[in-house]
Amino acid sequence: MALDQSYRYKLILALVLFSFTFLLAKVAKIQLLDKQSQDKANTTSLVETVQKPSRGLVYDRNGELVVFNKFVYDVNVVYNDMDANMDTTLLCDLLNIDLEFFEKNIEKNWSDVRYSKFVPFTFMSRIPDTIAFRLKENLYSFPGFSLTKEVVRGYKYPTASHVLGYISEVDKDLVDNPDLNYVAGDYIGKSGVEVFYEEVLKGEKGHRYELKDNLGRRVGDYLNGTKNKEAISGSDLKLGLDIELQRYAEKLMANKKGGIVALEPSSGEVLVMLSNPGFNLEDLSIGQNRGEKFKELYADTLKPFYDRSIMAHYPPGSIFKPILGLIALQEGVIKTTDRIGCSGGYHYGNNIWRCHAGGGNNNLNTAISRSCNTYFFTVYRDLINKYGFNKPENGLFDLHRRLDEFGLGKKLEIDLPLESTGFNPTPAYYDDLYRNKGDWRFTYIISNAIGQGETELTTLQMAHAVSIIANRGKYKMPHVIKTIDNSTESLPKKYTEFQKVSIEEEYFEPIIEGMRSAIVAGTAGAANIPDIEICGKTGTSENSGKDHSVFFAFAPKDNPKIAIAVFIENGGWGGSYAAPIASFIVEKYINGEINSSRKWLEDRMMKSDLINNVMLP
Repeated sequence: MALDQSYRYKLILALVLFSFTFLLAKVAKIQLLDKQSQDKANTTSLVETVQKPSRGLVYDRNGELVVFNKFVYDVNVVYNDMDANMDTTLLCDLLNIDLEFFEKNIEKNWSDVRYSKFVPFTFMSRIPDTIAFRLKENLYSFPGFSLTKEVVRGYKYPTASHVLGYISEVDKDLVDNPDLNYVAGDYIGKSGVEVFYEEVLKGEKGHRYELKDNLGRRVGDYLNGTKNKEAISGSDLKLGLDIELQRYAEKLMANKKGGIVALEPSSGEVLVMLSNPGFNLEDLSIGQNRGEKFKELYADTLKPFYDRSIMAHYPPGSIFKPILGLIALQEGVIKTTDRIGCSGGYHYGNNIWRCHAGGGNNNLNTAISRSCNTYFFTVYRDLINKYGFNKPENGLFDLHRRLDEFGLGKKLEIDLPLESTGFNPTPAYYDDLYRNKGDWRFTYIISNAIGQGETELTTLQMAHAVSIIANRGKYKMPHVIKTIDNSTESLPKKYTEFQKVSIEEEYFEPIIEGMRSAIVAGTAGAANIPDIEICGKTGTSENSGKDHSVFFAFAPKDNPKIAIAVFIENGGWGGSYAAPIASFIVEKYINGEINSSRKWLEDRMMKSDLINNVMLP
């Protein structure tokens, strides 16, 4: 019996020792050998770190980088970690601030739940890298202070501001939208291609899941990093814009108000697009004084944010005449050999609409070349009265439809925001305008014949119309983009496929000959370029003050490379400023330089200040 008890005791003891040894070995393995278990033991939190992608870059048509990414920095501080004996004067010198600024920014209302002496807060935001680097070299002298960096936009040239656009911090509405992946502090395109191509420029955010211990120290990646995702940079854009030609055009437009649009007829790509006065994008890059600059620009009476190339719409003046001539030929209202007499104006009853072309009998060629109002008043009358004097609405309906094909009075759906429609009046518009005032007739609307009535066009529409003439009726819709990540696959078909107006190609040649005659023997002599066959038409857009100067053209006459429209507010006759400025842009693009015989005129255009009505030295 005693033996059995002794045996059971030894057996139990052996089992206890075995279990203890097994458990001890297991604990040792967990604590000494199993790193994942060590991480779990030491970890008190799982932290997600969002990685912001680099925004896509923007190049011009020749591959020159014009919009890039750069860093700005925030200076952060933990109040309780500061050294009471630090050299405050040195810190202020490094940050280029004064002591008053330091004291104002360092002291907070510590009773406010937004601030804590133990948590970092922003002392200065968006300082440039030059200042940040100075501080970084001396950061060891200032306990509690640290730097964080943010990627913002940089610009090679202070040009093409309305086209390129700027970015801003997202507003609360975007942050609160559950369908969007924006958080406070993110940036988004606000104007130009930055906003239109936001989805392809912004890229995709990445994230990293990290394990941290109870002291905030990094332990490692959660699940060995299998849940991490790298940020994907935004797509790069190549624009049709010729940045050197753009810069040259902006020099010509200095101290003038207006817009310029130049297109490549074969592709519809925008070569030049500007609105003046404009603004310097670098001033609106994310930085300390950005808010003040915005206030200054918004208060400017010259409206630098107003894009006169696609938002402003004006009476086109006599550049409307070649388009009207094309439609009249197609409708059979005139023949190229028809002559219409002019005795200084168009007479109807006791009324006369004046003409300044000098009188005589004009055919289509000389009417365009000399810009005879009487000729086109007559043509317009016959188009409107095609179905009879008492049915002007039918004739206007046909004319409206033809003008619509040229893109007049409607959005051309360019890949930029804020494009205006302009205005191409309809019969319904005049029915409403003259409601309860009796029926309207062609005499009520005859000023449209010379681009002085209700018809209003944007500068983009003018450039598109002359590009259609240059292509003898074919066109691609105007667009700024050339490629996305060096590919055209994702571009809309309207930007890559030709369309056509319903006017026979044979009717374009006499119009083009008339536009060529306007250059060599007519109203547009100031646009004549040695060795380049430029075809154009001047216009004078009447105004309550000084008239506006208008011109559109293309060159060369055959196989055209550039089509352009220039609108100069208060520039007077079309031949005074718009025509020579357009011709210099054409010459620069085709020849690369300005002929020495025209240098004096180029200098005059650059020195003319039409805003203050002076000639600069």
